[in-house]
Amino acid sequence: MDFKISCITYIYHNDPSLKNTFFRKYLITNKGEQIDDFIIGYFNDFDIGSHRDDYVGCDTTLNLGFGYNAEEVDVQIGVTFLQ
Repeated sequence: MDFKISCITYIYHNDPSLKNTFFRKYLITNKGEQIDDFIIGYFNDFDIGSHRDDYVGCDTTLNLGFGYNAEEVDVQIGVTFLQ
C-alpha cells in the first residue's frame, strides 16, 4: 500500500464565534492498489492541567469527542469531525 497524506491547519481570526478553534483538512491519496473499504483512526492526547485527573468522553449524536478535567478551573476541549 502506498498512501500520500497531506494536512493543512488553519484558523479564522475575524470570527469571534470560532475563538480557540482550529481546523485541519486532510487529503489522503491512494498511490497503490485499489482499496474497497478502510477505516481512519485519530489519536488525541488531551492533557488538561494535571494529567492525573483528565477524562475523555464522546457524544455520538454530535460526532464529538471531548476531554475534560476534574478541576473546574481547567479548560474543556472537544474534537469533532466535519464532512
